[in-house]
Amino acid sequence: MSAILDFYRGIGTDSAGRTREQVANLSLDELESVHDWVQHAFPSTEPSRFQPQTPVLTPEDVAEFQADPVNPDGVLRTQMLTFLGRTWAFYQSTDNWKSAHDHNHFRITRILKFVNLMDPVLAQKLLKAFLDDCGPLVPETTKQFWRDAAPTV
Repeated sequence: MSAILDFYRGIGTDSAGRTREQVANLSLDELESVHDWVQHAFPSTEPSRFQPQTPVLTPEDVAEFQADPVNPDGVLRTQMLTFLGRTWAFYQSTDNWKSAHDHNHFRITRILKFVNLMDPVLAQKLLKAFLDDCGPLVPETTKQFWRDAAPTV
């Protein structure tokens, strides 16, 4: 079993020793100031430039996520939606990310890439929500990174 799947299934911890419940329950301030949670909540197939100690999503991990039932019995999908709900609440609580330069732009790209791997239709809805909500200060180049992370299905 992989570190990512163990974390998502609640039998492992992230690289900081936090459980999935602890990550899902980070305060809004912690979601902004703690910089390693997003790599575990929304893992990538590429190594993180900012948190190189975090595990990389393997093709086997992706297959496990994709095989997870799309219903309440799907532990991996349910946890993804939990992380996604908490993260969306964070982005709705602040306008800091709606600026020309913000580290959250990288986080949003990561989130969209992960969700697109797991559920391209959901990724399109999420992309639309971010684009509709980001405001005029977010550069078009950033928006294009987001579009590239969740291409139209």
